[in-house]
Amino acid sequence: MNDKNLIINTCSSPNDPIVGAHVGIQIRHVPSKIVVKSVKMKTQHENRLEAMEKLKFELVKERFCSIDENDLVDGERFSENWIAAKATSHSGLLKLPNYIYN
Repeated sequence: MNDKNLIINTCSSPNDPIVGAHVGIQIRHVPSKIVVKSVKMKTQHENRLEAMEKLKFELVKERFCSIDENDLVDGERFSENWIAAKATSHSGLLKLPNYIYN
């Protein structure tokens, strides 16, 4: 993912300190027009990491939703539940099944 394709802004969060700094993060992926937001963490850095993971998931989900019958492996059907189960690992980082990379 190229940083030139991202617009990253701060936004208000329930965890904003009293002095007025915003810790929420909103990321817009310009080519796909996908917007994600993270406001539940206590620091801007944690919110940025979470928002990036959400963006990665949304990009993968968009790609899987555009798959047609000719792209399926052995007639396997993709669904929202399959994407959610296969796209994330126990560590919370985005992982794809090995055959996707071949």
